[in-house]
Amino acid sequence: MVILLCSNLCEDDNSPQSLVNVMKRMSKCFIVPESIKEMKKRHAQALQLHKLLFKEIPTLTNEELNYLTFNDIMYDAIKCGIVEFIHELIASNPDLVWRVDNKGRTLFAYAILLHQEKIFSLIYELGEKRYSIMTKRDVFGNNFLNLAAKLSPAFHLDRVPGAALQMQNELRWFMEMESMVPAKYKERTNENGHTLSALFTKEHAELMKQGETWMKNTIASYMVVAALIVTVVFTTAFALPSNKKRTQTCHF
Repeated sequence: MVILLCSNLCEDDNSPQSLVNVMKRMSKCFIVPESIKEMKKRHAQALQLHKLLFKEIPTLTNEELNYLTFNDIMYDAIKCGIVEFIHELIASNPDLVWRVDNKGRTLFAYAILLHQEKIFSLIYELGEKRYSIMTKRDVFGNNFLNLAAKLSPAFHLDRVPGAALQMQNELRWFMEMESMVPAKYKERTNENGHTLSALFTKEHAELMKQGETWMKNTIASYMVVAALIVTVVFTTAFALPSNKKRTQTCHF
């Protein structure tokens, strides 16, 4: 199609208007499907609606926010990973980063529990204030590190194939959170008396067993395949005819 259009340009005059006409025809080759265009349009409209609604949030009292089940709305947005929603929410009313639900948890605490890394990264925009939020405890005595030590929800674990890789992902997330929290908070226990290492081990005990089983089965599968390959190679080697020329014996 592009070659044909270019050949038409060569046959026609090389005027700017002719080039524009060709470019218009070429653009038709890359038309975005209507379904995608409609989806992007709705997304843009939803963001505009959010911005209008967020302007009204600072005028609402805590009682009015509770009546609107605001915490549930925020939780659903975090669970679905809608970064734009949370970003606009914080931009419209920065004080919402301190808002807690009936469990004493902020929106960033839920971002950790639900493993929403992009949403949690918004905490860096708070500057030095982020340390006060990160060391804040919920009603169960858990700070951010305690929450990071908990097992991720199933919908997040299922994104990674294999229990061993899931365990690796869990450990990476925990170590990333650990590097952000001041050292004096790392050895504190929650209300059940669990240290961070004890809590992580307890929460991930079943996943660790599944990971060990997964690795054993994987290694066993590879060993079977390797044994088959070796068998085929040796069988083929012995089956091939020798390249040495046979000497003929003369009988007199």
